[in-house]
Amino acid sequence: MNESQLHLWELYRGRMAHEDLWVQQRVSWLLGFSGLLFAAFAGVLNISTQVTIAQTLFRGYVLLLIPATGFLITFLVLLGLIGAGMAMDEVRREWDERLRAEEASSSLPPIHARGWPLMLGRLASQGICGVMLVVWAVVFLLVPQVA
Repeated sequence: MNESQLHLWELYRGRMAHEDLWVQQRVSWLLGFSGLLFAAFAGVLNISTQVTIAQTLFRGYVLLLIPATGFLITFLVLLGLIGAGMAMDEVRREWDERLRAEEASSSLPPIHARGWPLMLGRLASQGICGVMLVVWAVVFLLVPQVA
């Protein structure tokens, strides 16, 4: 393996690591923001029902707005995770094409996992989003019964 091949490998691997880092950050932000929204929802839910009609209407709207916001943010994060996965797939395709063109595949390590390890790795982050989408949908649908 010559120095230029190693430098190219590091560049491609850096692009993959960049996307991996963004995936981790998106999921962390989602979990933190969802925790905040759940706390706000619980706080609004516990507001005394002995309030004026205007306050009761406001409380009802807020109780619907919080899970709708949570659902929308989770959906947008999921789209970001899918986009990051697509970007990583594109980097891997570029790398594979370069290896085939240079016939250097035996001397350079892969830049990312493939097959089942890759799918299982994506399952965690995208699965968290899927679960959160279901949770926010259920909370939204149950609001009229608890409000």
